[in-house]
Amino acid sequence: MLDTEVKAGTAIYVPFYEVDRLEGKTSFNVFMLKDNELFLGLLTPPVLTEFGSGLYSLLFTFPVVGRYTIAIAGTIQAYVNVVDKESRAILKDLDDSAQGSYLYDKRTGLLTLLRQNGSVLRTYTVVDNNEQTSRELIS
Repeated sequence: MLDTEVKAGTAIYVPFYEVDRLEGKTSFNVFMLKDNELFLGLLTPPVLTEFGSGLYSLLFTFPVVGRYTIAIAGTIQAYVNVVDKESRAILKDLDDSAQGSYLYDKRTGLLTLLRQNGSVLRTYTVVDNNEQTSRELIS
């Protein structure tokens, strides 16, 4: 069984075996739940591929963020967590925030946070007075 996380709009293959390992089937009963409710909102139908010896896969593209459960031929075959931003991208941003550098231009009040490779991660405006210093996200 597949249990994975993907970004919305990404295509993913869900492999499965036909119960009796039969070849040549062209359709299967597929039920999909999104956040524990029946989901009928796929923009494109799943694409079936046969590999032989009863092994098949269905290609799904998930248009909406949520937690999906996919049942094929009466058996749960996949749990797919569809997100706006993948966990590994979030962790990369955190790592770059911790390990990267920053540039502060006192003339313009711009604070630029740099990734470890030197590219720009975020840009802020900095307001500094006698009482406090703050930053506001620009990009």
